[in-house]
Amino acid sequence: SDTSEEQAKLLSSEVVQYATSMNNAVLRMRISNGCSENDISFENNVSLHDYTHSPSVSNKCKIFHTDGGGLSHQSPLGWFDTSNASYLPGYLLYLGGYYGIGGVGSDATDLVMSIGPIRKDICNSVNEGFKIDYPGDNPPTLSISGTNTHFKGTYTSGSNNIASTTSSPYYGRREGCFYNSGSGAYYFYQVLIAR
Repeated sequence: SDTSEEQAKLLSSEVVQYATSMNNAVLRMRISNGCSENDISFENNVSLHDYTHSPSVSNKCKIFHTDGGGLSHQSPLGWFDTSNASYLPGYLLYLGGYYGIGGVGSDATDLVMSIGPIRKDICNSVNEGFKIDYPGDNPPTLSISGTNTHFKGTYTSGSNNIASTTSSPYYGRREGCFYNSGSGAYYFYQVLIAR
């Protein structure tokens, strides 16, 4: 219905706005606070996952600290596919140094934020907003492992490229939404640092 479609657009814009604020905070910390690509920290007291940075970094490099990025850790359930309950405790997942997106930066792995599992209608709405095209209403399927690899300052060489060939609808895209056959869920991603 028109109502559910409008709701998906509204919620997808919230996802994108939050990702944009995360991206801007990382950029600000790197430029104004002098934080290196390894210093960016997602330590927080909300997530069930451990983001304790090693070695410890200054508060000015912590995205959820007032001296750093000044952001709040958000877990708005309206975004999430609540039928995929086993994944919900993770809410926002940060995939550091494990993934690369072809056509973005070099061949080195990037710092990538992932939000999921999100609803399929929101996933489609996100992709529509970014003009990521595919036939039908099923976002492209990827087989991604390691989605619980939480960034603690180290980038790891990995072969799990979100877009490894130019034929991928995600090639050169810093953000988008896909279906992960590995977990059976939809995920939004945003490159925070392209390396």
